[in-house]
Amino acid sequence: MFDGLAVERTNLLANLAAEENNLKGTLVELRQTLNAGTDLTKSSDQLVRSLDTFMGRFDTGTNTPAVTTTNARPFEILDYAAVAKEVTTTIKELNVTMNSVDKAVPKLQQAGQDFESAGNRLLGRLFLLGAGLIAFLLAGTFLAALAYRRLAGKSSSSGSVSLTRDPDTQKSTAPRI
Repeated sequence: MFDGLAVERTNLLANLAAEENNLKGTLVELRQTLNAGTDLTKSSDQLVRSLDTFMGRFDTGTNTPAVTTTNARPFEILDYAAVAKEVTTTIKELNVTMNSVDKAVPKLQQAGQDFESAGNRLLGRLFLLGAGLIAFLLAGTFLAALAYRRLAGKSSSSGSVSLTRDPDTQKSTAPRI
């Protein structure tokens, strides 16, 4: 009998040791959930305080309760049920919208990346085109300067009067007036 108890106790301890890792993970997730809940309550508290501050800015004298008459319509719980149903429908539609936005975000990110890469390629091409045009302008200016010097040198030697001295006679070759 004691041997059976010892075996059961050993099996129980082995099972507890095996489940310890699973329990640690579950406890970590529980702690994260509780921390998220704490953050939610803190932000809700801040929202309520901000709303109170915002509403405090308005004149409180205008928020006097309405005078009730005895001929007023009686309280209908169905009106509140209808409003609750509409709010539920609105929340469901909002959830559907948020899910569709979540699905659209990766597509928008991909489109943004495609647009960015196309823009980078365009800027690269424009830079190369601009550099080529500048090089073409510089080459054209250089060729125009060479052509001007060559044409200016020929026209000055053929039709102009030389004011240099003839080295043989040491006389000026300029014509006399």
